[in-house]
Amino acid sequence: MEKFGIEPTPEQIAKAESLAEKPIPLKKDPIVDHCTNMIMKDGKKSRAQKVMGQALYIVRLQLRKDPVEVLREILEKMAPLMAIRTHKTRAAKSVVLPVPLTERQRHRTAFLWILEGAEKRRSPDLSVRLGEELIAAYEGKSSGYEKRLQIHKTAMLQRAYVKLK
Repeated sequence: MEKFGIEPTPEQIAKAESLAEKPIPLKKDPIVDHCTNMIMKDGKKSRAQKVMGQALYIVRLQLRKDPVEVLREILEKMAPLMAIRTHKTRAAKSVVLPVPLTERQRHRTAFLWILEGAEKRRSPDLSVRLGEELIAAYEGKSSGYEKRLQIHKTAMLQRAYVKLK
């Protein structure tokens, strides 16, 4: 700055240092982008973004909370820790094998369950159905929680076969 003949004031220096400590927010949230891509059909991403935006707006109106944080909380609560795979042994026997999921796989499974629940709702508009399902999931009334519980029960029953692979 000295080559231009301008010196920053102490207030400007203090403000710059305080801002340097804060993280730069992401332009887009990766979880919202992932969910938008799951809604997308036939490459129509702008339509999927519109549906997701309207659904999150409905969530904001109903719950009076940040809809992205609500979505993140729903996916964490509903996401299963394990998936069930069928594994064939050498004795021509099929064994149900619990397999751990990555975080992205967990979020994908949970959001697929939310989309299934939204498809069962009666509204003609997908964004309204999705918004209602997100609100129901936040309140713990979604069918996805039962699916998660069923998968975890099966995984616990079949945990003896984990060392097969």
